[in-house]
Amino acid sequence: MPKWRGAIPTALSGPRDVSCGWIPVGGTIVAAPHCETFLLSLRPDKVIQLTSAWEHSILTGREFSQAIPRNQHWSWRAPILRLLPKFIPTIRRGEKRSTIRKGRWSIRPGLLLLESDDALLAVKVIEVVYKRFCDLTEEDARNDGFENLDSLQKELQMIYPNLSRNSMLTVISFSLIG
Repeated sequence: MPKWRGAIPTALSGPRDVSCGWIPVGGTIVAAPHCETFLLSLRPDKVIQLTSAWEHSILTGREFSQAIPRNQHWSWRAPILRLLPKFIPTIRRGEKRSTIRKGRWSIRPGLLLLESDDALLAVKVIEVVYKRFCDLTEEDARNDGFENLDSLQKELQMIYPNLSRNSMLTVISFSLIG
């Protein structure tokens, strides 16, 4: 699981700057309805609760998780896709801006968590396109972090051995959050 590192942002003018009053250590400020659920999906190690412009308390991720009420209003979870660990650095460098999955995946634009063995990245899904394997383009390859279409197709055939020319794929385009 990733660790939140860094300091709290110091440029806060008051508790109204953060609508839910929670800041995960590392400087990400979350301001949205039901943001506690979003923070839970990130599985932070530490969370700072802002109680006023001057006061705060620091909770461990476990304490924070236990403090969130569990009822039907908090049942939403950000979708999570698993990735091979070798793709994480290319996403962080901005080289990989999409992921391609065999079949039709029901992914909507918005928050998506990409998870590997030792990393969890939050991304914003920009577009979801369905196409056949034979319809992939050079642009699809570049967006997925590959030099050319041939190398993308070989990688996909290695990951999905029974991939055929007419297999349906889901191309999920995203941008890294943070």
